[in-house]
Amino acid sequence: MNLSKSHILKSIALISPVVIGMAVAGSASAVMIVPRDSVKTFNVAGAFSDNATLAGWLDIDTTIGTVISGDLTISSINGDFTNLTGQGTDHHSPYVDFSEGDAQLVLDFVLPRGGRSLVGYAGGALCDASNNCCASSFYDVNVDPKLSSGTVSLASAAAPEPGTNALMGGGLIVVGLTLRKRFAKQ
Repeated sequence: MNLSKSHILKSIALISPVVIGMAVAGSASAVMIVPRDSVKTFNVAGAFSDNATLAGWLDIDTTIGTVISGDLTISSINGDFTNLTGQGTDHHSPYVDFSEGDAQLVLDFVLPRGGRSLVGYAGGALCDASNNCCASSFYDVNVDPKLSSGTVSLASAAAPEPGTNALMGGGLIVVGLTLRKRFAKQ
């Protein structure tokens, strides 16, 4: 098959909007310059000693062991804990600290085999009254209700946005029709 310069230019003209659209759609969703496959979203759930419940999510970069962001709620407090104010290792386990107004939320992670880092983290329990942690998860330093039970579990994989699928599908249709016309002429 002999491709002329005009055929190559037409092919590039047809494919480039698809490639550019995919690149723009992919970069628009990135908040930080972190490979998205290393950041995993985890669901968080738990209950405190005062019967308040904990719910929400954390984004954790499991290649470097850092919490990137989160959105957590406690049923007895109005507002979401989205302000990440600290993280590190204390009492032999990693912790993360969020604040909402005057309230503070501290979550300590239980890691297998005495681990001290969230590198490779796949979910598990939060430090609470039942799992023999040196530290404990709590909220609101003034009242200090301790976590009675808590878990962190890997969220299901996110599906691509419909706009991305539509753009990709439209590009593939155009390429297919162009190839069909080209082979029909021969």
